[in-house]
Amino acid sequence: MSATDGGQVDWIHGAVYGAVGGALIEALVFNGRVLAWQAARRRARDAKRRKLPPLRAYVDPPADLAAAVSRLLLGALAGKRPPRPMNRLHLLV
Repeated sequence: MSATDGGQVDWIHGAVYGAVGGALIEALVFNGRVLAWQAARRRARDAKRRKLPPLRAYVDPPADLAAAVSRLLLGALAGKRPPRPMNRLHLLV
């Protein structure tokens, strides 16, 4: 069955959608770190400091990569089995 005929999404599509969701979350987290770095650089410039904070103080590539992979895997596992479709009988239980 497919989602277009009213059935459930097959497990491959569910896993892919879940992994995409995990990747989106990781992209948002990474963006937050880059924005924090940008704000710290602006504060340092405004304070006329000679040394600006480096990006590596806000981004740790090995740890961030491990977190990204785990979010992808967890998202894929979560999306692997979509919830049952709702019906009237389901609401009574």
